[in-house]
Amino acid sequence: MSESTDHPPRPHCPALLICKYARATPQRLVDLLGVMNAIGITELPADVTFTVHFALTEGAGLYRLALFLEQSGAGAMPGDRFKLWSGEASLRHRAVVHQQSVPVTARFSALGQCHLALYANRTRSTK
Repeated sequence: MSESTDHPPRPHCPALLICKYARATPQRLVDLLGVMNAIGITELPADVTFTVHFALTEGAGLYRLALFLEQSGAGAMPGDRFKLWSGEASLRHRAVVHQQSVPVTARFSALGQCHLALYANRTRSTK
């Protein structure tokens, strides 16, 4: 998007991490516990709770955010996705970094692969 339009620039997402739990420390740090790159499921259906931690930068303005679990692989159809969370973030300047941890629960009823996707103002954030 052009900065000359009414739309804020698309933010950059340098971090989109999955972990078991995230907590803020008194020193304003974020501890991510149980970082993982996959979730193993042994029995279906399965309700799985995890935390998604993300960072946004290089944006300026108010963003409506949506986090989706999207189907991957050969059998995936466009639009095969499940909204895990939605919210807002405000970046005052392109140098500002917005970090957020979102606890989510997803129900899996079939085997397969999927991935996380974060959208800002209905546009997928770049990573």
